[in-house]
Amino acid sequence: MNRIVTMLLCTYMLVGAGCARSKQRTTVYLVDVSKSVSPKGFRLEFQAAQDLVDGLHRGDRLIVIPITGDAVNDTSGRILYFDAPATRQPYDYDLISFRKCARQRLEAMQADFSSDPADRTDVFGALRIAAGELNRHSSTRLVAAPELDIASDFVEDDEQYRFTFKSPADGIELAKRVKRQDGFSPPSNLRVRMIELPSIEKVKASRQGQGSVRAFWLEYFAPLDRRWTPIDSMLESGSATD
Repeated sequence: MNRIVTMLLCTYMLVGAGCARSKQRTTVYLVDVSKSVSPKGFRLEFQAAQDLVDGLHRGDRLIVIPITGDAVNDTSGRILYFDAPATRQPYDYDLISFRKCARQRLEAMQADFSSDPADRTDVFGALRIAAGELNRHSSTRLVAAPELDIASDFVEDDEQYRFTFKSPADGIELAKRVKRQDGFSPPSNLRVRMIELPSIEKVKASRQGQGSVRAFWLEYFAPLDRRWTPIDSMLESGSATD
């Protein structure tokens, strides 16, 4: 009798482990390639991208989308898709090869936008593209809660909006209006991490300006699970691969 119970328990544990492994993770990472991001911020956001690749488990997917000046016209053909190998090869050669190739593609993107950064910053447009990717992959794969990482100074500057807040209350009020009309409709279980980059924009120069921009985005992503962190502290803690 004890032997039968033990066998049943082992079977249950193996099935449970298989289910856990089958829950693949989809992460979308937005990188701000506009002129408003400082050279240090530009370098660090691509370092974080590589850390995200290195943290992928088998079957996980990472999608890297650039934040350009015009998401509709500038993003097509420039999105990077990274799918970690699902079937293991001896000595993990497949993962080694995958990460090497991913590094080369990220370096190529970094070099491309470093020589020709965007004049403006269309975060809203990039978010709409991200939502489409998240919904598409979340509905076709057995996945854990999807994740959206955004590395930016978060200063929107497109044809319609230009962030010049007088106070955090102004930022919150605008966020409520924008949410009703901008078309960002991600999965309801999405987890959002806002990774603040050093900026050269004047609106970020004062502490009040920084607080207003932060207040806008925290309200914009409510009630989703969201958090805000400067990129320096994120890389120092190694949380890029959490």
